[in-house]
Amino acid sequence: MPSPAAKSKSPKSRTAPARPGGRAAAKQQSVIDDGARREIVGVALCVLGIALMVAVLSHNSGFAARAGAGALKMAFGIGAYVIPIFLVLWGISFFVRAEIHEGRTGLGLGIVGLAIISMAALTTPYAAFFDATAVLANHGGYVGGAVAWALYKSVGLTIGFVLLGGLLVVGLIITGSRASVSTALVRAARS
Repeated sequence: MPSPAAKSKSPKSRTAPARPGGRAAAKQQSVIDDGARREIVGVALCVLGIALMVAVLSHNSGFAARAGAGALKMAFGIGAYVIPIFLVLWGISFFVRAEIHEGRTGLGLGIVGLAIISMAALTTPYAAFFDATAVLANHGGYVGGAVAWALYKSVGLTIGFVLLGGLLVVGLIITGSRASVSTALVRAARS
């Protein structure tokens, strides 16, 4: 029985050097560079946002667009109008060459959107967060309604708005909008 040292010296276990133009070279060079990939993702997010906005606003779209718009309205209520705008803004962040982190921007916009639809759900009359389709579509949808219900039951309406306002500011800070948040807070304090 050969020893482990003898096995490692056998000709079959040796790795052949990479040939120019072989698989190793193909892995190093890609057809699409990182900058182009980022821009493609940005374009895809912008196109998705615009298509969703058209679907939500248009009444003359196909069955898939109507179904998508209906699902957005049921899930997110008025957020169905905000989500496409946030998708376009997030897509634009992929084109900006400044110090913007796309994942951080997307997370921050998601938190801002959640705060907005939850605030809209808190405005539901008689705290009927899930009573009717029209209530869901015109307020925060199921997602905003769930957050609003949890806040309403645990801390009440006023504190719920305060907490969601704080969440909205945190979302703006996560996106990197520190200057605009600070300016808005200073203006609010002066008035």
